[in-house]
Amino acid sequence: MSEKKQNSIGILGEGQLARMLIEGANSLALKPKIFASSQDAPAARIASDITIGKIEETQKLQDFLKDLELVAFENEFLDVSL
Repeated sequence: MSEKKQNSIGILGEGQLARMLIEGANSLALKPKIFASSQDAPAARIASDITIGKIEETQKLQDFLKDLELVAFENEFLDVSL
């Protein structure tokens, strides 16, 4: 098992709320990492650590999550039937 990155927070989301979460995390000396579907998303425009993918891409999502201390979820359009 890999060692958790200290002060790391993963953000599943890419919109305005995710962007505000990144700004807040930066002000608290946290290291935000986002999972977004596009480089053009509002949060991706200011993030320094981005994983581009879709929530349905299980392996990519697992790789994103594996070294994080904490995760925030920002998405109101997730298909819960998956």
